Amino acid sequence: MINNLDELLKRALTPMEEPGEELNREILNQVKEERSMKNRRFKKKGTVAAVAAALAAAASMTAFAAWQYRSASQVAEELGEERLDQIFAEQAVQVESQSFGGYKVVLLGMVSGENLSEYPRMVGEAIHSDRTYLAVAVSREDGSPVDDENEDFFMSPLVGSLNPKDNNVLEWAGNYGQYVEDGVLYRLTECDNIEYFADQNLYVCVTDTTFYKKGLYEWKESEGTIVRNDGYEGLNALFELQIDPSKADPEKAGSFLEKLEKKEQESKETSHSDEEDPYSMIPPESREAYKEAAEWAEQITPDNIEQYCVRLEQTVQTKEPDREGWVSFDKVISGNDTEQGFKADWFFRGGEITVFIAPDVGTGGMEEVLLNMYTLNEDGTVTFAIWVPKEGSKWLDVE
Repeated sequence: MINNLDELLKRALTPMEEPGEELNREILNQVKEERSMKNRRFKKKGTVAAVAAALAAAASMTAFAAWQYRSASQVAEELGEERLDQIFAEQAVQVESQSFGGYKVVLLGMVSGENLSEYPRMVGEAIHSDRTYLAVAVSREDGSPVDDENEDFFMSPLVGSLNPKDNNVLEWAGNYGQYVEDGVLYRLTECDNIEYFADQNLYVCVTDTTFYKKGLYEWKESEGTIVRNDGYEGLNALFELQIDPSKADPEKAGSFLEKLEKKEQESKETSHSDEEDPYSMIPPESREAYKEAAEWAEQITPDNIEQYCVRLEQTVQTKEPDREGWVSFDKVISGNDTEQGFKADWFFRGGEITVFIAPDVGTGGMEEVLLNMYTLNEDGTVTFAIWVPKEGSKWLDVE
């Protein structure tokens, strides 16, 4: 049976209210972010970087007392990045700040270089050694502490000539470590080296979202620039970097873009193949039965589920998300015990969606259909239950 989170995500969830293309993209992007950033470092002592980048203030930046914040070197040290600690300490960095949406963001420093970290970034079997490292501090303007467990932030370098929606840390083997001290959140973000593009407009964005979101900035493709959306009421800081253009490497930049284009093309080809025959991965002998079951399951909604399905009472569970927002359930059926976990906010989006159904369709057709139903309750808990077709399900005879 199809029984993993990837398939549940990709097979179009069936919420009480249709989420639409933008929300579906947000959900998939959050899953991508969890994977791309899954090697986050929270050690106390040890990362790296080189090649200084002088940071210039944007028009909306305000002066502040730099001593109120830890330095980039201290942030690296706290996260266990001893080499990077030394490199940041040797750089003459101009610290800048911006304030939006009730937050104050301090860009503490950015450095780039080859083989700078003691902790190589692995993506599959490939080591990404030529990296950019970025230290940022986020505090609240009212003096209240930042809650890193319940507040999300997205930080990434951006290149003016590239669409930021598709070109940010999520695509550039991003990773980060962070901690909170005296109510201030300090984050050290790393990604593939953007200094290749030093002869173009370069930026650093910091937002109060979990990933790059449309509407926070405007990309002016013809000009190769990115600007803030002044109408956004939350945090959408944008620092413009002033890096020596001589540090640009057109050859490496071209190779970098070729790899991204190849990756995008492969993704499109896979998507196109799936659109042509979404059941191509199913064995030929099971394809018709699977297709029938999948099409039936797509018609089930929270409004009609009781009409066509039966709830397996032994599967019902109600749990409270943990401190990081994760909730997991045991799927115990027919002697098989598996656990499925996810971040509640991935799907419920702060209560925008309160019910969704994720179908599991087996190659055995209708008799193997399972409908996993998740409900967000008023007290913040989540209830999980498995529903099966009223007729023809083999699970109705299972205690």
